[in-house]
Amino acid sequence: MRLTIQKPTQQKIAFVFSILAILAVIAINYDLIKEGITAMAPYSNLNVAISPVTRGVITKVILGSDLLELGERQSVFVEFLNYGSETLNMKIEHHYYVYDDGKLDLVASYYDSQYLLPAGSVRRYNSTFMPPETGLYYVRIRIPYNNKVVQTWESFYVYSATHVVVVGVPGAGPPGPPAAGPASASLEAPDEVRIIQGDYGTFQIRIKNTGERVLNNLRFFISNPDDLNISVVPKTISGLGLNSSTTFLVTVGVPSETQIGTYPIEIEFTTDELKKSKNIDIIALGSNASLMEYLQNLILNYEYLISVVESDIYAASLDGYDVSIPNESLGHAKSHMRAAKGNFSIMEFDNTKRELNNVIRYLEDAVFQLASATLFEYMPPAHVPLLLILFEALLALMVFILFFLYRRRKEKPKALRKGTET
Repeated sequence: MRLTIQKPTQQKIAFVFSILAILAVIAINYDLIKEGITAMAPYSNLNVAISPVTRGVITKVILGSDLLELGERQSVFVEFLNYGSETLNMKIEHHYYVYDDGKLDLVASYYDSQYLLPAGSVRRYNSTFMPPETGLYYVRIRIPYNNKVVQTWESFYVYSATHVVVVGVPGAGPPGPPAAGPASASLEAPDEVRIIQGDYGTFQIRIKNTGERVLNNLRFFISNPDDLNISVVPKTISGLGLNSSTTFLVTVGVPSETQIGTYPIEIEFTTDELKKSKNIDIIALGSNASLMEYLQNLILNYEYLISVVESDIYAASLDGYDVSIPNESLGHAKSHMRAAKGNFSIMEFDNTKRELNNVIRYLEDAVFQLASATLFEYMPPAHVPLLLILFEALLALMVFILFFLYRRRKEKPKALRKGTET
């Protein structure tokens, strides 16, 4: 018996299968659909009245090379985006420094022209620099705009053609699998920092690699009102190993003419693998604030910073790095801390402030020197003797072949030699 399905029945079956297929697709992609709906939900309550936003960000920094031979030129390319809704009156600056005996010496500065950058537009600038000597160099990229400043740093090394230089930066830690798993990091920093007018304060940002791969090219992008003077040390760190931690010190100066109030700064920590950001409020206090309580808090904070830096230096020494220079700076910081506490105990608050400022100066030196400490191994370049050996081997082979061919031409065949003997 043959079963025949009529056309209407076939259409119903096709319709049912179509519905089932659609339901199956929805079920399979339920999480994605839910995520999309959730992401769209906030826009349903979007407020049309948008207040003006003044914000610029550095979107790209390209270094020509992180290792140059003396006589080669370094190029630095920067891209800056007007991320706000107002025109920015901005200028890009490049400042080149050479690291010498634990300090930075300014070598050259390059400036873009003042420029009015419309909202949503990009400004690009490239500088070319010829390093005058070998050594470690830093580039400060600074962009002032509309009473704000954004800045970051890059570093590179210049070597001589007659030497091979092996450079290691403390904090890199033991190498791990390059792509063993996801990259992640924790960032610890205070939510607010209180500083009296005419003074400056220092706080730490602690970075820990909590992921499953090494983090490379650690640096900060800092955006702040131009009322404040901000510096961060170290400028860059080449790498951070698995489960390793490192310390950055951020020093904020509040000029005496700065108005009392809260000044937000935006700090973005970046590596080749990830980005993290943190907003910190700098609270400018009046000069009539309780100086005794203020200095007491500074002493406690700076003593803690000394212990953190001392721990980092000790860890670097265990990894085989030469930490003699940062250790010397740390010793000066401890000495000035003892002097600060002595002055504080006898109510000599002006001297206490002066000694605490010296504590921070030497602590910054120690942290920067630790990050800039390198291992140098000088030897003839590996490629020169190798090429020389290959050339000599080839020359010897050619001489042997020519000598062998010459002997064959001079020797008589055996048949001729026998005929001559008879």
